[in-house]
Amino acid sequence: MPTMAIGASVSSMAAQNVGARRWDRVEQVARAGVISGLVITGAVALLLYAFNAEVLGVLLPARSPAIALAAHINQTVLWGFVLFSVTFSLSGVVRSTGAVWWPLAIMIVSMIGVRIPFASYFSQTWGADAIWWSFPLGTITSAVLTTLYYRFGGWRRVHMLEEAPADSDSIDAVAESEAAAAKS
Repeated sequence: MPTMAIGASVSSMAAQNVGARRWDRVEQVARAGVISGLVITGAVALLLYAFNAEVLGVLLPARSPAIALAAHINQTVLWGFVLFSVTFSLSGVVRSTGAVWWPLAIMIVSMIGVRIPFASYFSQTWGADAIWWSFPLGTITSAVLTTLYYRFGGWRRVHMLEEAPADSDSIDAVAESEAAAAKS
């Protein structure tokens, strides 16, 4: 999924800016990741909605009874994957500081604590649709919890390495020596 690739990219970019102590850039990276993920994944979802039958026709034999079921599943769950852009991007930023436990806990709550009980409870009345509706519900839960943790959690105080910040003179000296080495 594009969302996963964007989340990994956001994590790398955020980590570089956390290391440089450029928190203003970390915020920009988070915003760009969420927006890019929503736009790209949303566009893919719209294309899949528009060409659902054609895509399923490539994957399943013609006249297969599975096509109708697959189309129904896509219509139910596909939009929820767009919201994963929020979860993956913001979790990537949070994890870039070394704060990995809260994103993990959020995913456990969303996937196991929400999806399974929802599907189990509603399966008696909704049948298999309870399973399919549990996917977007879990995705909404993870997006909301991740956003709350990103905004209000203590992830900005987590540090992977405790070392004294480099002074600007030594950073400039390293940059100058690297530039001189690149010229020669």
